[in-house]
Amino acid sequence: MPTISSQWLTDALKTTGVLTDARVLKIEPVDFDHIPSYLSRIARYELVYDQDCDAPKSIVVKVQPDQEPFKSVEQLYLAFEREIYFYDKIAPKLPNSFELPRCYFAEYNTKSHPGILVLEDMSHLEAGDQIQGLTYRQIESATRRIACLHATFWDERLNELAWLAPQNYMMISRYSEFYPLFKEKYQNRIDDESLKIGDLIAQSLDELLALAASRPQSLVHCDLRADNLRFGKGDELVIFDWQLITKALPGFDLGRLLGENADLTMDEQISLVEIWHQTLSFFAKDYIKGYSKDDALFDYKLGLALATHVPVINAAMLKDANPRTEKLVDLMAFRFFKCAKAMKLGEFVSSTQS
Repeated sequence: MPTISSQWLTDALKTTGVLTDARVLKIEPVDFDHIPSYLSRIARYELVYDQDCDAPKSIVVKVQPDQEPFKSVEQLYLAFEREIYFYDKIAPKLPNSFELPRCYFAEYNTKSHPGILVLEDMSHLEAGDQIQGLTYRQIESATRRIACLHATFWDERLNELAWLAPQNYMMISRYSEFYPLFKEKYQNRIDDESLKIGDLIAQSLDELLALAASRPQSLVHCDLRADNLRFGKGDELVIFDWQLITKALPGFDLGRLLGENADLTMDEQISLVEIWHQTLSFFAKDYIKGYSKDDALFDYKLGLALATHVPVINAAMLKDANPRTEKLVDLMAFRFFKCAKAMKLGEFVSSTQS
């Protein structure tokens, strides 16, 4: 759990105007009921002040991981810099309906903390659970929300995000290297058709990445798994963990959201793609021109193909993981390739090579 002092937090909150005259007297750690991010250590704290004030009564604090391989991965992908950049430069450009935790303080690479975020506590919302998965309605809600993000930064609007690196799909370049290990592990647990799809993707990776780069681009969350979502009443939904944001194929977000979090039929996947396309059209009708339902379905299939690198890479990188993570990797493998098979992804990948 990250350790912070009352004086440090008082000074931090005063620099951003969250506190004025009051100061933090006491910080009480509280068990945090959400699964920690692999690229962060996360804790929730209740606060006591020396006087009545409008400051938050509880906060969530994120700091950099201290264990390998997560520490090295975080540093390699500048995960904390990305998330700080998101809250500082990107979040203010999103519609007011795009609910996010308020960022009270952010700092990167200083003597006191290599990387730290102090965020609004939203633990009153129901946390998604990647083991349990998501319902169709929850995925539909997340589909609408991420389409709003994509619409806001569609194509040339990405020019506003000069700092952000493009097409950073987090270790996807090692797909072909790791796929034989994945295939060996799951050859008796996943059907032959699914494994053949994986073979095709591994063999065609360079061409698929080049094709993805030629398609319309947007800001991509890149880590849309259930553990990074919280749900409230009705359509209330908050997306967390913006540490892997990149400029890339928006269909990748949809591929990861649908492929990783449920067992979906072809009809269900197509229905969600249509909802994504409708929401894009609603939020960006003035500047997304000529992007058809067929385009959206094509980009979803391409994004789903690329997103299958998630179980492939994790199966190799997390082979000595704890029981929950091991179960999680198994579920990733089963869900992704079941969705891929339902969408006849082998035929799709083959068609892109002709």
